[in-house]
Amino acid sequence: MEKQTKKIKKITTQLGRAEQRLHASEDKYRQLVENVACIILRMDKDGKITFFNEFAQKFYGYTEQEILGKNIIGTIISKEDSFGQNLAKIARDIKKLPGFYAACENENICKNGRRVWVSWANKAIHNEDGSGVEILCVGHDITDRRRLEKEILDLTERERKLIGQEIHDSIGQVLTGIAIKCKGLSLKLKGKSSEEMKDALVISKLANKAIAQARDIAKMLYPVDIQTGGLVSALKTLASDAQEAMGVTCRFRCGKSVSVKNLIEAKQIYRIVQEAITNAVKHGKAKNININLCLTKKGTVLSIENDGLDFPKLSPNRKGFGLKIMEYRTDLIGGFLDIRKRSKGGTIVTVRFLTEDSELSKE
Repeated sequence: MEKQTKKIKKITTQLGRAEQRLHASEDKYRQLVENVACIILRMDKDGKITFFNEFAQKFYGYTEQEILGKNIIGTIISKEDSFGQNLAKIARDIKKLPGFYAACENENICKNGRRVWVSWANKAIHNEDGSGVEILCVGHDITDRRRLEKEILDLTERERKLIGQEIHDSIGQVLTGIAIKCKGLSLKLKGKSSEEMKDALVISKLANKAIAQARDIAKMLYPVDIQTGGLVSALKTLASDAQEAMGVTCRFRCGKSVSVKNLIEAKQIYRIVQEAITNAVKHGKAKNININLCLTKKGTVLSIENDGLDFPKLSPNRKGFGLKIMEYRTDLIGGFLDIRKRSKGGTIVTVRFLTEDSELSKE
């Protein structure tokens, strides 16, 4: 009995020491997360906040008592951001499969209504049985950078629209006038000077060709098809116009189940494809371009392949403006951009994203 008592006392002592070490470790952990200069929060499977560090409280303007137990939607995340992106759906998807959103950027909202941009790293915290219990989210403020990027993008879109309208309305009308005048001149010269009449007809034909090209360019700059016929229709037109204007073979294929109803998402995807086509022809000297849009278990996948020169590996500091804009547009729709060399030579641009009407599922 005495031996058993000593053994129990020894185990109790060991447990006590282990508990002291655990508490010490927990204190160090708490001090670390409370004093670190970044947002740290945890949320349960329903999206309710279970931990909100001191930096997060100061950043968003909420006290611990005000925020704990509240859902992230309606507090630090609005249902929709200023771009029209459905943040509520993204939040739901993060809870379903956080690996898809291991790193993401989105617009948040402070208690006083101020909108801020935060870059997030998300990780699932599992039980011993492997079931997900909570999501650990670590965020960094990137407000100024994203605000400037948005202003540049908005300015670019406005300029595209103005140039497209100017080409369609002003230049198109001038060319139409030239074509009509030349046609009339050819009729007047009929029977008088065959050579001059032929020249007038040639000028008229060239003017009509220039009109068609101007309209194609105008449509590429300002794609009204997105609003009227949807993204699929707009991409079909883009491929056809690019083939006509750039002298390349450009094909578009789309799966029957693909649907991108959100206009904001559709515009960003359209511009990504447009930029990829331009880069393929201008820098890659491509002759053939294939655009594919399909639905997979990982979400909606867009790919633009070309048979031109291989895409060079560039450091972040050497990335061109076009590539940076493509990355930014991909971020806006919560997607992932990948650019790499094709096995047969050339380049393939891939964008993986989730649409509002698609469901995220495990592979």
